[in-house]
Amino acid sequence: MTTMQEQKMLLEQKEYLIKNSQQDDEDFCDALSYIQQLLEVGQNLCENIHHRNIKDLQNNIEKITHAKARIIFHGQQTKIQLPSNVYSSIPIRFGQFIYGMLCISTKPGCPDEPALPLSLAKTLAQLCGCLLHNCEHAAMLQGRYKRLEQPIYGSLTRRENEVLTLLCRGYSQDQIADTLNVTNATVIKHKQKIYALLGVHNEYDAVIAAYYSGLFSLVSNEDRPLLAEEDARF
Repeated sequence: MTTMQEQKMLLEQKEYLIKNSQQDDEDFCDALSYIQQLLEVGQNLCENIHHRNIKDLQNNIEKITHAKARIIFHGQQTKIQLPSNVYSSIPIRFGQFIYGMLCISTKPGCPDEPALPLSLAKTLAQLCGCLLHNCEHAAMLQGRYKRLEQPIYGSLTRRENEVLTLLCRGYSQDQIADTLNVTNATVIKHKQKIYALLGVHNEYDAVIAAYYSGLFSLVSNEDRPLLAEEDARF
């Protein structure tokens, strides 16, 4: 092989590597853009949850991916004929719940290649599963909270806040009394005052009202000392 041929081969290899590197950068930027836009859509869905918005997720996926991916919910398979250019179908699930599938189109001009990298497609399917699961929970909680009585204006005492925090973490009445070193009767009295303030009549509704009123959050800094105490108990 002549020196001229070697130089030409090296130049071709360099151009190939540069082209692939540029393509990898573009794919990475596209992936970040898809995920960012999908997270924004998911947040809007959870804040304004209703059946029509869930259906709009299908349109948003097609728009975000430029028609490279499409959601088919369960129950629609018999009503919607899948396009002939589907390369792969990935289940959209969260744990044991399966909501449908994410259909990936074939690459234009390359029927044997997916329009999206399969690793990205699987990530989008997992993200859709998480968003739909969160939206279902948000819909049930928001629906329940809207049916509760209007909370009474007022404030909780320090001890009532402690009782409410433990209540929201799933502590039983006996466990609350043991943790705070008070009697069951005292816990009952505190719970009755909490119910009156929040306009509820049971523990379940108290937890929902406390969350939506901003009185409790599992990730708030104020709750961390109790979390440490809880870990020490078990």
